[in-house]
Amino acid sequence: MAAQLNDAIINQWHVEVYQHDESLDQGGVIDYQTKDIIKMKDGHYFIKSKCGFLVQSKDSNGKVGNFYNRLFGIVNPIYS
Repeated sequence: MAAQLNDAIINQWHVEVYQHDESLDQGGVIDYQTKDIIKMKDGHYFIKSKCGFLVQSKDSNGKVGNFYNRLFGIVNPIYS
């Protein structure tokens, strides 16, 4: 999970935050992460072990994809 969130930070990708499949934050850019938390640029903090993150990214061809990270660090790439 940390690597995908680090990519989101570096590339300024849009990230949505979920808990128990409910949206906690409509999304924004991550300011920074530690081992346990992420801080969004809007000032909100989220505990990684309690949240899931939908990272909207682009692949090398410019196609938008979503990497949804559920609670235990399971990451699945899904491209539409």
